[in-house]
Amino acid sequence: MYVKKTKGKGPKQHKRLFFEIGWIVNEQGGTGRYEKEKERLSQMIIRFFTFLIGFGLSVAGGVTLILELNLMIIGHSLLEYLAYISKTPELYLFVSGVAVVWVSVYWPRL
Repeated sequence: MYVKKTKGKGPKQHKRLFFEIGWIVNEQGGTGRYEKEKERLSQMIIRFFTFLIGFGLSVAGGVTLILELNLMIIGHSLLEYLAYISKTPELYLFVSGVAVVWVSVYWPRL
């Protein structure tokens, strides 16, 4: 139960708890604010998991791209490195992960 009833005479009063998602105004109907808060919370959960998926993709691609920087140490130029990584799937993982993170953070309400 989301509400805690206080003892006292007269109409039933509701005390808001610190972990409560929305406010229940009265037993006859309310303002619908609880449903709005519930919907907003579900949108935030979807955004959070979308962010985690994008973060995982970008880390998986980015770590490999950094490891492949060792090609420059053994004598390859920057242009050869860029030509090489443009053909690898790790670049696409990194770019898609950054795009998913950007969408999860900056996209208006889903």
